[in-house]
Amino acid sequence: MIKHNSFGEGSLRRILGGVILTVGWILSPLTWWNDWLVNLPLSWLLANFSTSPQNRHVFGMWFVFFYWLSNLLGFLLMYVGWRFFSLQKRVTKKEVVTSFFVSAGVTIVILFLIRIGWIKPIL
Repeated sequence: MIKHNSFGEGSLRRILGGVILTVGWILSPLTWWNDWLVNLPLSWLLANFSTSPQNRHVFGMWFVFFYWLSNLLGFLLMYVGWRFFSLQKRVTKKEVVTSFFVSAGVTIVILFLIRIGWIKPIL
């Protein structure tokens, strides 16, 4: 007689998918709050680690690079999480286009704030 475990491989796969999906959603630009609470502080921190005191002029480039990388990583993790979790809901084309333009707008604001000196490296 074979006993079946009710918490099997499929359940672990769904849990892993849920965790990956959640991390991706937190990093993605699909919510209004994630840029301000997650992506921008994370990008600023990573840009600081990537900028030396001699090359402060590249801080803005690194800041924007890490901001876009966090957004793209969020979408990628959401996709992988959905594949693991097997959810039926898909992100609509309108959501992706809206997220792109919001991210582009935030990028312009980032560059402006760096230009006027409100955002700067710790160095």
